[in-house]
Amino acid sequence: MPSQDFRVRTIQSYERLLAKVDFVEAISLGLVASLAGLLLDASIKSGETVPLGVPTEYYKKNRVVVIPSLESSVSEGDCILVPGNTGTRWGRVLEIQLAGKRVSQAQAGMEAGLLLDFEVRKRVNLHLWQTPNSDLAFPPNNLFGGHGPLEVTQ
Repeated sequence: MPSQDFRVRTIQSYERLLAKVDFVEAISLGLVASLAGLLLDASIKSGETVPLGVPTEYYKKNRVVVIPSLESSVSEGDCILVPGNTGTRWGRVLEIQLAGKRVSQAQAGMEAGLLLDFEVRKRVNLHLWQTPNSDLAFPPNNLFGGHGPLEVTQ
């Protein structure tokens, strides 16, 4: 029987260790985004969401959008889904403005500005997730790189 060499490989440096950890984190976030996106797409198709409308104006790297006539009521903290060909993005409503004034809720039919914690794709209907799953509703920081929720620094 041939002998096998079972030497433990050591990491060459602290920087290489960090690079390996970053790689594992990137793979993990990719899996979360991919698998959660499939579940969220199913939520849209099964009627667990209602359309909010297609924004006509985009600001602050597509994190602030204006919907000329909301199709459904929306509140601060609500979970928003944005389907797309390359995957679904999602996050929460951080702030709502009506006629330049901050409000906590906007009713259907109103023009509203929404500050979101993620970037939306242009010309796509935003969906309000009516019964969000708390395990999926609010994605981890940096899930979509610079397009999703940003890491909060204090």
